[in-house]
Amino acid sequence: MFSSPGGLRHFEWCPSLGPYKFLTVSRAGKLVVASEKNLTLGEENIGAASWSPDGSHIAYSRANVLSLSTPELDQAIQVPLEHDDYSLRIDSIFWMSINSVLVECMNVQSDDAEEEELAFCFVVQFAKPTGSSLARDDAVIESLRVSKLDEDS
Repeated sequence: MFSSPGGLRHFEWCPSLGPYKFLTVSRAGKLVVASEKNLTLGEENIGAASWSPDGSHIAYSRANVLSLSTPELDQAIQVPLEHDDYSLRIDSIFWMSINSVLVECMNVQSDDAEEEELAFCFVVQFAKPTGSSLARDDAVIESLRVSKLDEDS
């Protein structure tokens, strides 16, 4: 039986056919990947996670770092997403294709109440992963937009 003290922030079924698999991120930020016969406890302080379209990889985030891993969480590459003027944290991840991830980030606000809340979107493209082969050198990052968020957005 699977349980998560404090509840879940995110639950997602693996899109591939075959044995049932899912991933969760608890409210405390613990990543878990589970199947009918296996439970893999993963990273902590996770903000977002998502399966690749074919279920062969998982993208997840910690602060401003996007990680791409096998479902066993035994091999991961990290891609930091940075902005010259702001500290960022990743809020959501969406796979656009087998080798392309859309990542939405928010600026980490300082104590300055005057600072605007901004959303930043990045597309991170990887060479098409083959099996469990992952290579950090293959990641290409493209910044899409910066937009102000306010009550009217």
